[in-house]
Amino acid sequence: MNMVSEQEKLLEVIDLSLAVKRGFNWITIIKNISFTINKGETIGLVGESGSGKSLTAQAIIRLLPQPNIKVVSGDILFKGISLLSLTSRELNKIRGNNIAMIFQEPMTALNPVMTIGTQIFEQINIHNNNLGKQTIKKQVVELLTDVGIDLPEQRYKNYPHQLSGGMRQRVMIAMALSCKPELIIADEPTTALDVSLQAQVLSLLSALQEKYNASLIFISHDLAVVAQVCQKALILYAGEIIERGEIDSIFNRPNHPYSQALLLCTPSQQQAPRTPLPSIPSSQLLTEAPEDRIERFNNLLKDFASQKSSLDEICQQPPTRKLSKEIVLKTHNLNKKYSLPKPLFSLKKRYFEAVKNISLTVNSGETLGIVGTSGSGKSTLAKLICGIEVADKGDIELLQQPLDINDRKALAVNIQYIFQDPQESLNNRHTVEQLLIEPLIIHKVGTKKTRTQEAINKLALVGLNESYLSRYTHELSGGQKQRIGIARALMLKPKLLICDEPVSALDVSVQAQILNLLIELQNKLNLSMIFITHDLYVVRHIADNIAVMHHGEVVEYGSAESICGNPQESYTQQLIAATPTWPLVNNALA
Repeated sequence: MNMVSEQEKLLEVIDLSLAVKRGFNWITIIKNISFTINKGETIGLVGESGSGKSLTAQAIIRLLPQPNIKVVSGDILFKGISLLSLTSRELNKIRGNNIAMIFQEPMTALNPVMTIGTQIFEQINIHNNNLGKQTIKKQVVELLTDVGIDLPEQRYKNYPHQLSGGMRQRVMIAMALSCKPELIIADEPTTALDVSLQAQVLSLLSALQEKYNASLIFISHDLAVVAQVCQKALILYAGEIIERGEIDSIFNRPNHPYSQALLLCTPSQQQAPRTPLPSIPSSQLLTEAPEDRIERFNNLLKDFASQKSSLDEICQQPPTRKLSKEIVLKTHNLNKKYSLPKPLFSLKKRYFEAVKNISLTVNSGETLGIVGTSGSGKSTLAKLICGIEVADKGDIELLQQPLDINDRKALAVNIQYIFQDPQESLNNRHTVEQLLIEPLIIHKVGTKKTRTQEAINKLALVGLNESYLSRYTHELSGGQKQRIGIARALMLKPKLLICDEPVSALDVSVQAQILNLLIELQNKLNLSMIFITHDLYVVRHIADNIAVMHHGEVVEYGSAESICGNPQESYTQQLIAATPTWPLVNNALA
């Protein structure tokens, strides 16, 4: 490979170390990170939560949360200029102009009381105040057109809450590109999007990057997305870069045992459905020596290998999974529509049909996967089943009895909900014990002593010990919070669990742990599950049957094997085609 000339180097991070304040001490959390990005190049930062990906990005544009995190040593050079030595005034000329950032959650990054057009206008005006208002407005409309927003003149006047999640992310991209930056930092820009929107945003980013000849730092825990977008990748663990290289090398011939373990955690066609996925212990040890870490992960790989060989033996003579014919849930011709605002001077009512004529059956011990893009009606159907919403037409039978939405306690005993974001669904003022025993108190089950014991039993079921009883949610990791959410859902011993995107925002290793846990619990307790997701490879791994939804209708229904292996409907084929893959031989997603 030819040596890169100084002129081609756009950004250099040199021996960067960051420290966080804990009490009166400073603890190093990013250790001597170094990398270079050249003009027009795309580099991926890959790693689990807590590895230091976002902190590295924030350090580049000096957005570290002060005063609790600081740069201890090292330097960051942008076109040969040290960003760490610039004054705030000097930095503001570069930030947003030469270096732009696309944040993970546009709803929190965009100003809710300003129209999107005004926000992009303001960004251009700050860095190009010599341009006239009409010229800037024309540029804003062109940018909205470039990022694929229809009716840009009208959308110019929209507020963020009036746009869908995909459109808000497009606005963030338009804002990042508004001053034609030389470097774009994209921090998990597609994590909350469904596969179709994700494919559109990734395609858009690549096209616009080429058009503006910008460099891109792409931060993600989704390995397949990084493989699709980036030319090179850096693997981070506990604040250190443990491996770097070209995408083909990293994904097909990883050297570090941690990289190898990370790749093995993702559900794939090579992994037999419902068999345990390899998972990595969640704690990232900041004080661990590199040689000790390599030894630890080599031992982990040996465990993976022995687990795989035993699974291969099982797969040669797979045990027949006996599913009961007892029907737990049955829906017949479910319909739900919502009224829309009437146009001015119109008397005609308008409706949006969220669910149309849906008939499904879930047997005891069975998992039904429901997949589809955002707005397809998945969550509305789940709300109808658990009685949060009332169907306009159709019937729902639970345990062969008509669903009585007025008897909320009986519903809660038989149906429980696991939410996508446990942080939002768990009361952060309550300890884990209070969270777990609350359903028992409401339903007047047991005594104080037996309730606590039941909470301990449920924690043990989800792989946590009783020391967690006294903790608050802010003291838990994302995977631990989701385990608490699952334990709470099990407290009343329900017959049916509705899992609404329970792993979509989790790292691949934590995702593997939660999928393994749900399958283990289902086998132990004979639970029936409805698993809602937009990830076809996750649902292939856990579900017995799959219903594909589009515009409120079930467009394809069948076994997980037939839907994922031989889809008949063009919409299902499009969903599979939109799912990012990487070119692996032994762990291929497609």
